[in-house]
Amino acid sequence: MSQQLPEQIDPFRLARQRRVITGELPLHRMKRLEPLVSDASGGVANVALEFGTDDMGVKFVHGRVTAALGMTCQRCLQPILQNVDAQFSLGLVTTRREADLLPPHYDPLLVEQDHIPLVDVVEDELLLALPIVAMHEEGACSAAHGAHEVVPEDMKQKSPFAILEQLKPRAGSNK
Repeated sequence: MSQQLPEQIDPFRLARQRRVITGELPLHRMKRLEPLVSDASGGVANVALEFGTDDMGVKFVHGRVTAALGMTCQRCLQPILQNVDAQFSLGLVTTRREADLLPPHYDPLLVEQDHIPLVDVVEDELLLALPIVAMHEEGACSAAHGAHEVVPEDMKQKSPFAILEQLKPRAGSNK
């Protein structure tokens, strides 16, 4: 059974304590993700977060979030189960200036209060990991089967500009 994750976290305190937290978060609590998935009611995101301080003194969160999200294939408009696996390294900062000074292997996590909602951090990473366009694998999509069919000559639609071909001057003509 997964550990119960806290609603709010103090990331700086967790980094000082070098804590690791793991557990599940229900997808229905992620209000920005909810409109992008077909059904968030029963799904969960599996979360593993490691807090600490690196050799340069940067407080960080290394994490991994995985979830199976029900989405809609944009090719055939049928349901698709999209497996998302987001791995990330966040540097904890309190100002935008500190964010600019972070080493390039960290993305900034701006912490403006003592405690932040854990669900917001997890939801941000899931949103960033979503595919730009959800589609079935090549050959598994029902819409892709008809995309490469050969159309018989008599079924092909004539170009609306075919009549202009008759008005074009012929080679060797005096016009």
